[in-house]
Amino acid sequence: MFWLAANNNNSLADLLGWVSDGDCSALAKMSTQRPTTRRFVQQFLRSRPDELTDVFSTASNVLAVFEEPTVADCLSVPGGPSISLDDFFLRNESLVITCGDQLQSLVAPFITAFLAAAREHLFALNRMSKQAQSVWVLDEAANLAPLWDLPQIASLAGGSGLHLVACYQDLSQVRKIYGADLAAGFLTLFTMKIVFGGILDGDTLRILSEAAGEVWETVEQQQTNHRGLASGATQIPQRVSALSVGEIFALAPGTAIGIHRNRIDLVTVQVHRDLATRTTTVTRRSQPTAPPAQAPTTHPTTPKPPGSRVRF
Repeated sequence: MFWLAANNNNSLADLLGWVSDGDCSALAKMSTQRPTTRRFVQQFLRSRPDELTDVFSTASNVLAVFEEPTVADCLSVPGGPSISLDDFFLRNESLVITCGDQLQSLVAPFITAFLAAAREHLFALNRMSKQAQSVWVLDEAANLAPLWDLPQIASLAGGSGLHLVACYQDLSQVRKIYGADLAAGFLTLFTMKIVFGGILDGDTLRILSEAAGEVWETVEQQQTNHRGLASGATQIPQRVSALSVGEIFALAPGTAIGIHRNRIDLVTVQVHRDLATRTTTVTRRSQPTAPPAQAPTTHPTTPKPPGSRVRF
């Protein structure tokens, strides 16, 4: 509807009026040179009345964001807001999109549509050897930018000039959007992962704990004689999680887990706030891992275990 209105020199107010009134006659009068779009409009107009009512009702809910006072004031500026994707990518310009919690569900479809168009434009520029680069930092990605093809974007982004940073509360948000099967391998799509404490989703904690691997830990087992009195102790090695789910949940503020390819480290995160511009810069400083543990002391009859596969 946006595309049709723009290509027929109709205003946003016209579009809002059509959707509010459920006016199909306006769509029928619109002309388009694209056969696929023309067929879509024709098929849409042949829909059952109840289906048309549902479509206009959904469109009305989506377009409600434009009736918000702050959005309406922005659109009332002469000429309206506009952006050239060629300039945006080739001149290394920046675009910041923010939204209050109460409007996230309303603006998410438009942010998603913009990102989809921007991605296609960036990829097209690089197919023409323009060497364009772009960095997307998607905070609250599940709410503000629930791109249906984000997994595919993440897998192709590096070689197409797109550098992607996506922030989620935990993998339960990923499961809700993309399904359980894809969520299980979602972290694999990103070269670098930063994990903070406070996660309560069991699957997320389990995946991270398993990724940290296991280490050998020596447990002292007391021995008793036939009278039940202590007669000595035996050092018994056993395999334990290098990082338990409880330890991941209880990570201290300013501390995170850094996963880069097949390496896992503890990292400290320092946040610097520039009060003049109200921007936030996050830097990371690797925290050295503990030195390799010595092989546990064992009873002479106990075989010496092999070295740890992963040390955390």
